[in-house]
Amino acid sequence: MLARPSAEVAEKSSDGAADTVHSAAERGDVDALQALADAGADVNERDAEGMTPLHWAADHGHVQAVQWLASHAADVSACDDEGQTPLHYAATCEHKEVCKLLLAHGADPHLKDSEGATARSQAPASWTSIWE
Repeated sequence: MLARPSAEVAEKSSDGAADTVHSAAERGDVDALQALADAGADVNERDAEGMTPLHWAADHGHVQAVQWLASHAADVSACDDEGQTPLHYAATCEHKEVCKLLLAHGADPHLKDSEGATARSQAPASWTSIWE
């Protein structure tokens, strides 16, 4: 039986530093995400705050990385340690296209974080059309 690759899979980024699936998502580097996934990285791996790569990509507004992750089995409803989903992050940071993409992939705008806030309540009031 073959051994499974560790969740701590790392590649070298262009600057020579170790690259993780979280840092690749934070940068929006789809090529690195693909290479890391090919090497066995888990697209739903959680960091110290419970954030997944999708949280990082959504937080930084990286539409292509969000699309890649959502298309490669990333959990669009994953909650971090504060109960926030990637949709919460995108809404709070006013990344409308990311919100639309997450909603298209089944993200629930009604999920509440640990303080009772929904992604919809954190988004600009003018965004009413994306929630319908």
